[in-house]
Amino acid sequence: MANDLMLSGVSEISLDDKGRLGLPARHRQTLRDNGDKGIVITKSIFDACLWIYPASVWVGVSRSLGGLPSNDPFNRSMQRIMMGGAVELDLDGQGRILVPAPLREFAGIRRGAVLLGLNRKFELWSAEAYAAREQEDLKMLREGAGSMGSGAAGLVL
Repeated sequence: MANDLMLSGVSEISLDDKGRLGLPARHRQTLRDNGDKGIVITKSIFDACLWIYPASVWVGVSRSLGGLPSNDPFNRSMQRIMMGGAVELDLDGQGRILVPAPLREFAGIRRGAVLLGLNRKFELWSAEAYAAREQEDLKMLREGAGSMGSGAAGLVL
């Protein structure tokens, strides 16, 4: 079922004093519909944010990472950051997860945060870092719109 998963949208959220994040109801429902009771949260390897995977999706991600040749320093670094820092969590009865302090610190998340659904995973940003990233992304897209990089070939907008 994970192959059909489609997470999307931006949600401004707040963490409570204990570092708990309430997953928006629409995302909780999507996870339930997908058969997921838990999630895996880890550090992004690209940005100062966290990646949150439904448990069913993480199975494939961890297999893929674990299958990389370990004689490559880049692969080992990716495995250490993503797999070594990964934490499996279940949603509590109110649809919350406790974001571990080291992961909150990595992403600079204190109270205000932004949760983005990105197809098969979420990104969790501090509100400030996301606002800056969004401006950088918009600038890059405006400047590059004429050339539309090779990754955009065949893109239907």
